[in-house]
Amino acid sequence: MSDETPCAFCEQPKPLQVSHVVPSFVYRWLKDTSATGYLRYGQRPNQRAQDGLKCELLCRDCEALFNGWETPFALNLFHPYHSRTTSRFEYKSWMSKCLTSICWRALIDLQRQGNLRQLNVNFGSDVDAALLTWKAFLREERRDIGEFELHVLPLDEIAETDGDSPPRIHRYLLRAVQIDRIWTQQSAFVVVKLARLLVIGFIREPERAFWSGTKIDLETGAIAPGLMSVPNCLLNWVAQQAERISEIDATLSSRQEAKIQATVDMNPERAMQSETMAALAADIRLSSRQADHNLRSNRKSMDG
Repeated sequence: MSDETPCAFCEQPKPLQVSHVVPSFVYRWLKDTSATGYLRYGQRPNQRAQDGLKCELLCRDCEALFNGWETPFALNLFHPYHSRTTSRFEYKSWMSKCLTSICWRALIDLQRQGNLRQLNVNFGSDVDAALLTWKAFLREERRDIGEFELHVLPLDEIAETDGDSPPRIHRYLLRAVQIDRIWTQQSAFVVVKLARLLVIGFIREPERAFWSGTKIDLETGAIAPGLMSVPNCLLNWVAQQAERISEIDATLSSRQEAKIQATVDMNPERAMQSETMAALAADIRLSSRQADHNLRSNRKSMDG
């Protein structure tokens, strides 16, 4: 009998690849459009990285299967959306397969890292059911994903807001890559942020009326401008993650700050044309609009 660790997907004892949890094309785009050409993780902001987080999860055959869904997703949605070449994105069954595989990998990774302990108190059986359902769908052992729906929230620059937003909100909305879990007393989700696309996999959601315009069909559909709504718990989570960027930035050492500046100085044209700088500019614009809004509100209060 082979002593090799079974592949998490096909469950066969085969040599495991060092697999990306988030598809590698996302990290390539992040590096290619950055001001410096390097990555930094929130857990280790003082250490440069060349690639995204990986784990031993899949065999070579299953990695190739997943790549077959990721390629059309990258070509037909991820890259066109991030390059702003069009506003309507039609998709076929590769969309549901790719997003299911991403949510499945993310939830397994969170589980293996011990990050589901609190969520498991109330939703442990739902986590197990989601993983089994998504795997069966990907293996074509079932034709649907039941209650474990997939949703996508496209992100863009905030045009206006009634209140104050975190100072680095666009640097989070437009640039961050992340996997996490969200839960309330009744609901639980796995979330995977692919820069300007936020993918949500339902673990348990009895309040589906709060979701509108974001659900991904299993066969064919389109992502296009229109009215979308999501529950407050998701919006609050986004705001909290944006606030964390300020906390992470505060831990950056002076040595690393100097290294970043030196890299920018070596190629200032790249830095100025980067998506990193575009996100920073969006934060500055929003801050200015918020300041104007607050000033007008104060004047109205004084006039009253």
